[in-house]
Amino acid sequence: MKFLIDTDGTVLDKEIVKSSGHKMQDKAALEATARCKLAVAPQDGQLEKEWVLLQYVWTLD
Repeated sequence: MKFLIDTDGTVLDKEIVKSSGHKMQDKAALEATARCKLAVAPQDGQLEKEWVLLQYVWTLD
């Protein structure tokens, strides 16, 4: 998955880069991660929107 993170940590956009092979699982992963607050790293001392790649791993207990 990849997410466009705003300077305040909110997710502005999201998309699947490589599917798990299950549409419902992909959708759940996108929705769950989009609710998170993420931090962007400063670029030359300035905060800017940036795309972040994230691999979401599901496990069953």
